[in-house]
Amino acid sequence: MILKVQKKLRALLPVLIIIGLVAGGFLYLKSKNGITKVTASKAEIRTIAKTISASGETAVLDDYTKRALIGGSIKTINFKSGDTVKRMTLLLKWIKRL
Repeated sequence: MILKVQKKLRALLPVLIIIGLVAGGFLYLKSKNGITKVTASKAEIRTIAKTISASGETAVLDDYTKRALIGGSIKTINFKSGDTVKRMTLLLKWIKRL
């Protein structure tokens, strides 16, 4: 069994080498025709001014609803729709229902 596998591998090896050489030659010739010009300069610290502007709309992918585990009424709301809030910011004050 092992000898049969070894014989098949020996027969396939030249074919694989030829395929590799053809593919390598093709890639080499393709790279020669599409020469890319590259420039180099000495590394230095400098400011790169690049501005990207775009227009459009954004939308929320998933809505988030928070529900209290206890009942009550909201006393104050400390944000407006669209505001950016930071972590640990007090968003609501409420009056507990007993």
